[in-house]
Amino acid sequence: MFRQKFFKVSLALMLAGNTFISTAANHYAEEVAEQEMSVPQDEEKKDDGKIDNTVTSSPENNEEQLPEKIPEEATTTPLEPVEPSEESPVDETIDIPIAEEVTESSPPENVLMDEQEKTAINEQKEKATESTDIAKDTDLASGTYGTSPWRIDAQGVLYIDGGELGEATMSVRAPWYIYRSSITKIIFTAPTLANAHSLGLFFDMNQVTMIENLEYLDTSHVGDMRYFFYWCSKLTNLDVSGFDTTNVTNMSYMFYGCSQLVSLDLSTFNTSNVTQMGSIFCDCHSLTSLNVSSFDTSGMTNMSYMFYNCSELTTLDISNFDTGNVDDMSHMFRSCSKLTQLDVSGLDTHQVTDMSFMFYGCSGLRALSLQNFDTAKVLNMHYMFYNCAALTSLPVEGFDTSRVTSMRYMFYGCHNLTDVDVSNFDTRNVTTMSYMFYGCSALAAVDVSNFATPKIKFMNYMFTNCSKLKALDISAVSTGALEEMNQSFSGMSQLSTLTLGPNFQFLSEANLPAIPTVEPNTGYWQNVGAGTVAIPKGDHILTSDQLMATYTGTMADTYVWQKTLNLESISVKDATLYVNDLWDPADNFISATDKDGNAMDFDPSMVTGTVDTSVAGITPITYTNGSASQVSTVTVKENLESIVIRNSVLYVGDKWDPAANFVSATDKDGNSLAFDPTMVTGDVNVKVPGNYQVTYTNGSASQLAEVTVKENKETIVVKDLTIYVGDTWNPADQFISATDKAGSPLFFIKEMVSGVVDSKKIGTYKVVFRNGQAEQQTTVTVKENKETIHAKDSTLSVGDSWDPLDNFLSATDKEGKSVPFEMNMVDGSVDTSKVGIYPVTYKNGRKSVSVFIHVVKKETNSKPKPPNQNGQTPTDNTNNQQTTTPKATTKPASSTTNEGKNLPKTGERHSFATALGFGILAVALTLIYKKDKKSK
Repeated sequence: MFRQKFFKVSLALMLAGNTFISTAANHYAEEVAEQEMSVPQDEEKKDDGKIDNTVTSSPENNEEQLPEKIPEEATTTPLEPVEPSEESPVDETIDIPIAEEVTESSPPENVLMDEQEKTAINEQKEKATESTDIAKDTDLASGTYGTSPWRIDAQGVLYIDGGELGEATMSVRAPWYIYRSSITKIIFTAPTLANAHSLGLFFDMNQVTMIENLEYLDTSHVGDMRYFFYWCSKLTNLDVSGFDTTNVTNMSYMFYGCSQLVSLDLSTFNTSNVTQMGSIFCDCHSLTSLNVSSFDTSGMTNMSYMFYNCSELTTLDISNFDTGNVDDMSHMFRSCSKLTQLDVSGLDTHQVTDMSFMFYGCSGLRALSLQNFDTAKVLNMHYMFYNCAALTSLPVEGFDTSRVTSMRYMFYGCHNLTDVDVSNFDTRNVTTMSYMFYGCSALAAVDVSNFATPKIKFMNYMFTNCSKLKALDISAVSTGALEEMNQSFSGMSQLSTLTLGPNFQFLSEANLPAIPTVEPNTGYWQNVGAGTVAIPKGDHILTSDQLMATYTGTMADTYVWQKTLNLESISVKDATLYVNDLWDPADNFISATDKDGNAMDFDPSMVTGTVDTSVAGITPITYTNGSASQVSTVTVKENLESIVIRNSVLYVGDKWDPAANFVSATDKDGNSLAFDPTMVTGDVNVKVPGNYQVTYTNGSASQLAEVTVKENKETIVVKDLTIYVGDTWNPADQFISATDKAGSPLFFIKEMVSGVVDSKKIGTYKVVFRNGQAEQQTTVTVKENKETIHAKDSTLSVGDSWDPLDNFLSATDKEGKSVPFEMNMVDGSVDTSKVGIYPVTYKNGRKSVSVFIHVVKKETNSKPKPPNQNGQTPTDNTNNQQTTTPKATTKPASSTTNEGKNLPKTGERHSFATALGFGILAVALTLIYKKDKKSK
């Protein structure tokens, strides 16, 4: 009875388990299939092998540069100042043949046409082919340019038929270029697509008077329009209203030399991508109307020569110009001589570096609003207002000229200018001021008292013909670098007050006008001295020539025309001496006369100044006789004795060696000398920070050396350290930071350490860390290592599970404090599926203990095993034997990441269900058996 019941229950459990497993497996398989079918499209696209071939190209910004070359000043002085002409070397920046250009911009690649566009062009091409056959025998030339047929008939008419034109670049011209002298007219016969590279498409068509059907020319793909109509000098009318300039980046020289064009309407031009417009309207000298009011100039960098020689323009509206990126405005409005007004107040000039020739020859301008000009980056201002003859004032007081190097001809020929405030001009970098105020004949005053000129080289004709200037203060002018001053003061017939400074010296041909000898003038200049401009009391009384010849910095003062008459005079001569010679002032004296003209003997009281013959040089000595004075120049030739030293830097505590500052020395004959301690005068206290001056002397030569003693910032910061017996002592573990003498951080190096630590012995050790003069003592404490670990042997039966914790008893750290068990303490494994003795090592720091795990054969009908240390009862798994290793070293099966995703193979679900059924049956039999046994 029992057996029948047992088998029925078992069979039912097997069938239920098999059904459950099959259903679950099928359901899971469907889910996995659905997930694989729903891969996102984005993921699929990643590997479809397709590449995005879209290319976006933009023109390179390679505008040909036409720098304004600043010509060298003439080495000879002309008898009369020459006004520069177009052919003169004063301006060499305009006429550069196109053949000499070497840079090209790269317009965008041709945009591909769609099929409709291609069909239309091919149809026009067929029509053009028919038309070109009409007079083929009489044509001067014909051909196909790109896909566009073209021909030149016997009358010089260039016919351009439909298609797409070929490239026109610096090296490849349009095919009709070589026939340009024969072409008088151009006719487009059908829609034609211009190439992206269309530089100089109609370059130098100097005989063409008309272009018909220009609206057929599609310029939507063009990126480069440089030289497009360059020198089409006979064109009187040009309609470019149909031009699509959206892609154009360069319009330089586009209408250059179209000298017969009267009007030009560019209101439809889209210039949003244009960066270069240099010389675009240059030499369009017949233009009376030019509409550029709609120009978008926000991207432009070059506007040089833009309206050059548009000499018939009377108005020009540039109020909408955005010039924030423009760096070159040279020659921009040059020779626009009929402009009477020009609003430049809105120009943003903060990036401009060149304003030379900007308003050159704008002789009709009556006013200019320059208050908003930012000139902080401007280098060149030469010829800027040249011959702006109608201007009466110029608001340049706000100009920042700190970077300007050239101011020559700046206000040349502004002969109606009565007011120009240049008092704030910073001229420290200016090298030339030639002709700067030439011909400003209406100027009654100009304040140049702040003109510091340490770099000035040329001042030729600077104030020439400023005939109304009565006073001039050039006391700040330095002529140390000056090379020429030709005619700088020529024509200043009313200049009666002249202030000269300590760094000024007249050069030859400066031509300070002679003082007219009419009452009450004596013909002499006299320095004010202790007097006033009205009543001078100075001792220097000189003619203009004498003042130019003898003036030195020691005579700095304000000079005025002397108004009284006397015959006091003195005449002296120059002298040449050698170092250490004796100088006698009487040797330089020639003659003198009193007020009545009577001869006088030399008197030592006539001499002001002395000559130091111990040093080579030129010394001006003033000889004075009453109101007369003259300067004698005494030249002391160089003694070749020399000494060269150098400055040095020390730190507090260093040792100073005077020889370290010595570089070289020579005797009177120029022979080298070795260092001698007797050369040194002075001492250095290396214990106190400061700057010390030490004199090195070699005969008549001496030089000061500066020895700087700085605070010594050497430091070192370390810390104490505790280690345990057996540990390795590393001094770097104690290092925190260090700095050198200058305070810069240093890395640890073993040379800093002094001392030894025996890490095998308990104790306290003193270790010194040194960095230069800085040191710190530290303590290294070696303590007893109280690390321990205890474990026990154990016995298991085959099939039991081994837990390393079961064998662990206790452990302590280096301080003797108890530490809990961790899996990384265990080294070894136990195979509980096999009988054997397995050694396992338990480690804690430097301590370790080995135990043995005995795996024995499982006894049959054995009693239940007692619980282990974790309160768990070992189970008898003789049919599921395994090797047990510490959990820390147990790795999951390599297929764990995919076990939930692999679909069961055919038959696997059934086998698994059957196995599970037998398992459940075994458990049921065991339970029934135990129950039956108890009931008995």
